[in-house]
Amino acid sequence: GSLEYPDHVEWAEYESVETLRTEVLLRLRQILGQLSDPDRLMAVYAHLAADLVELGGALPDDQPDFEWHMEQGRQALDEGGLDRLVELTEARLAVPELFGCEGCSG
Repeated sequence: GSLEYPDHVEWAEYESVETLRTEVLLRLRQILGQLSDPDRLMAVYAHLAADLVELGGALPDDQPDFEWHMEQGRQALDEGGLDRLVELTEARLAVPELFGCEGCSG
């Protein structure tokens, strides 16, 4: 695929929200799956989760705080491993208010 930013924007503008969410989750799983250090894994997850919350993708009881998400990531990793981290990210990406997209459809 192309690494040129305009190519990605052009591709994305013709794709459904659901396709874009799926693509993000596939890429996230690839990135997280390559990290063998649990602390680095949780840090990547925590940064992404805190940013998604700030953009409107908050789950019930979420906080836009990196340290809070580090602890949540640690718990999720203990409970269900990489799959659980991806599930939580998927849930945040599905929040209708994310990116001000309340009326968006997949």
